[in-house]
Amino acid sequence: SKVDDWKKNYRQLFLDELVRQDGFSGSSNELTCSECSSPASLRCLHCFSSPAMCGECMLERHALQPLHRIESWNGEFFEKTTLNAIGFTLQLGHTHDKCPHASKEAKICVVDTSGLHYISIRYCECAQGRDVPPWQQLLRAQLFPATNKRPRTVFTFSVLDLFHELTLQSKINLYDFYVTLERITDNTNSEASMVSTIRLVSAWADNGMLKRAARGHDPRSVIATTEGELAVECPACAHPKRNLPEGWESLPQKTGWIYTLFLMLDANFRIRCKDRGLQDSNLTSGWAYFVEQDKYLKHVAKHADIENVNACSAEHNAIIKANLHKKGYIASGVGAVLCGRHALVRKTGVGDLQKGEKFCNMDYLLLSTLINVFAYWLLITYDIACSFYKNFNRRNRHYRADLQTDLDHVNIRWAIPKEHLAVHGPNHSQFSLNFLPFVGRTYGEGIESSWAHINPVALSAQEMGPGMRHEVLDDHWGAWNWRKVAGMGAHLVKSHAEALDMHEQQYDAFIEYSDMFDPAVVEGWQDIYDAWIKDPYVKPDPFEEPMSAMTMSSLRRQLAEEDAAEEARGQVNAHEISTRVFMQLGLDLEEQMYVSFCVSSSLLTSRFQIDTKRAEVQEKRNALSYRIRIWRKIQNIYMPVVTRLREDEDSEGDDEDGDEDGAVDSDSLFLPSSLPANIRTQPSIQSLLTLERHLRIAQADDALDEIRRLRWILQRVLQFRKLNIAGSGAKPTTHVRSLYDKFQRRVDRAAATYRAAHAALLAMNAEDPELRHFKSLHSDDISGPGRDADGPGEGRYEMSWIWHVQRREPRDVAPDDMVSARVEWARAKARAERWPEETILLEEEMRRIVEFLRWKACWWRGQRDRRVVDAVLLRGLNAYAEKQAAVFEGLALTFARRWMPYLHSLGRSPKWFEYFPD
Repeated sequence: SKVDDWKKNYRQLFLDELVRQDGFSGSSNELTCSECSSPASLRCLHCFSSPAMCGECMLERHALQPLHRIESWNGEFFEKTTLNAIGFTLQLGHTHDKCPHASKEAKICVVDTSGLHYISIRYCECAQGRDVPPWQQLLRAQLFPATNKRPRTVFTFSVLDLFHELTLQSKINLYDFYVTLERITDNTNSEASMVSTIRLVSAWADNGMLKRAARGHDPRSVIATTEGELAVECPACAHPKRNLPEGWESLPQKTGWIYTLFLMLDANFRIRCKDRGLQDSNLTSGWAYFVEQDKYLKHVAKHADIENVNACSAEHNAIIKANLHKKGYIASGVGAVLCGRHALVRKTGVGDLQKGEKFCNMDYLLLSTLINVFAYWLLITYDIACSFYKNFNRRNRHYRADLQTDLDHVNIRWAIPKEHLAVHGPNHSQFSLNFLPFVGRTYGEGIESSWAHINPVALSAQEMGPGMRHEVLDDHWGAWNWRKVAGMGAHLVKSHAEALDMHEQQYDAFIEYSDMFDPAVVEGWQDIYDAWIKDPYVKPDPFEEPMSAMTMSSLRRQLAEEDAAEEARGQVNAHEISTRVFMQLGLDLEEQMYVSFCVSSSLLTSRFQIDTKRAEVQEKRNALSYRIRIWRKIQNIYMPVVTRLREDEDSEGDDEDGDEDGAVDSDSLFLPSSLPANIRTQPSIQSLLTLERHLRIAQADDALDEIRRLRWILQRVLQFRKLNIAGSGAKPTTHVRSLYDKFQRRVDRAAATYRAAHAALLAMNAEDPELRHFKSLHSDDISGPGRDADGPGEGRYEMSWIWHVQRREPRDVAPDDMVSARVEWARAKARAERWPEETILLEEEMRRIVEFLRWKACWWRGQRDRRVVDAVLLRGLNAYAEKQAAVFEGLALTFARRWMPYLHSLGRSPKWFEYFPD
């Protein structure tokens, strides 16, 4: 209705007003100056309501706004003109007054957010500006010159800021941005071609990084900038003498693990660089995220013969592509080191890859970012950590002359990101972040999100020269890091709340599962678990099942034996049948009727109905009908009341009794639980109900046992297929799939048996206390052991309730099943332990962030008065230092206001609360 109203009443009105404004914006037929009421012929498109003005008033009003777009009335319509065309000249060095010794007029092109403007300027050459060179006078007018000698093109600070923020957010390239400004100026014919502005924009970004790193405050000048000094660092990481307490290095790992430095490595083969023969220089080589190029290339050339040895059974891409070299490219990609917890790019942790992901490249990047870093505990995640860690210490000692990095005192642990771990196959628990202690819920895969952020820049960056490409990527990573820092307030609260919730869920699930087993068994499992925690390379591995010796023939033999046992079940002898046997036979017949129904249904829906198969099924149905008839004769003795019920059922239609085709409805058995309520109250039925209840409880127990047993078998079938069949052709795969389906049908049958038992217990007494153990069984509940490939991650996985139900009557468990149960127990215990570690780590990170930001504010105030310069420059330097200190203090206060109420609600009162008494 709103759209119809717009079309009917307002669409034309809006169109009329917009056309009028574009054509003639006066309030009457005559144009009069809004300032002096004299005849007017000019209007400013940037001023509010675009008032008409005379030339004199236009110049006076725009003396400090020379970049507004104006139009002139030619008698028929308004056409574009410029302030320069009506006599405007920009005087530099003076706010309002004219300079008594101004230079000659010079025309320059000013690039602004409003488009391209050609204006006349005069430089100040009087005593006030005699010692101020032209480029400096332009900068003081917030105009950035394209060159410091005879500039003819300048950019306003506002347009440079706009482009910088746009390219960091949307990844727009300079060409598209500049052409857009040209079209804003004239969309029919560009008034100027694109000038050489690439280096200017690079210089703007470069100066921004230098400014924010306080390099303008250093009396040793910009040249004294050290490697990595321009990088934005992660305040949540451990930084000795910045955010770590005194004596942290003397703590044992059991308590000092929270000061672990988490790092992650990876390579990206999208961020390439074409060999276009361009030779350019890098203004900040090695000062931010890319390593210093010359030293890096010398190292790679010196150690290029180090071979990437694959110590893993998996053919990982990082190994396969170790010697990859793409023709026509001087860099096939980049390798990078990031903060392992929050995915900030590490200083001097990025470098080009010349021939794939070689160890000598990744070694250098890792060791480079660790120069002058003091840490006792280090955890490194890398998708090929199982191969990379071997001989790492030897390689490190080999490089020591080049990098001077001593890691002999550091306790280094290696891990594989969770998403990559499945690729490596079995026997990799020692690299799993799900099982290793003292890692919390560290993901290790956050580097992928940083690639998603930087990949859109890769297409334009690959066309640049090597130096310019490094500068552009450094700039984008700096923005990425700062946004990560600014977002830590909300992120840590959300993560902490999730960790508390998951800790409670996983702990309860572990206790419930552990209580299913004998304490002596659990104690033995605990010993195995503790031994692995002390040494993750010890055997047996509590998280890995031994490789199954299952074969196709053994599975087929097991199926045949179970089929034979099934044939022997349900044979009814009408003589000397006890009440218990009578009831047990009834439950067996109920289950066999379900099987018969499923087989008949599958045969009817099959595309290929083979006569011999149909005959075989019919024979089995007839045999089942015969057994039911015999059982009914016994039922007439124990339950004479059902005779009348059966007669009533038979009278409804001969086709419903099923005697002709062997199909009998399950209700026709008239077991005590299915009888009407008024009949169940009879004394003769009450005793049978009590007996049926006991049998149904045992039936539910047996059905759950069968489901669990078959699920273990199915997991082994999948493991067998993965290790022996995958990739071997369609025929073996089809055979395994057929075998899997047969066992799955048995799972469905056991599930149906359980549901029948549950329904009977519910019908007999909805308040039965046993129903607290026996829950409704849904399809999603039939899962495990272990998580499914398409299910939640290991840390968030919750075992189905079917694995927590204890048998009412204990029985022996097969050895293989106990091994699987031990693996599930160990995994559940690890899940229960990682989440509380995460809460501890997150609270420590909150403390470290606050401490780091307060340290950074003090550091900025320490930059005041460092240089001996004139009073005007010193005042500007000091003001900027105070401004930056306020930024970091404000960030710490913002985070504290978000975290303190939340932590107070949990009963936490850490010491850093004292910093914010209000």
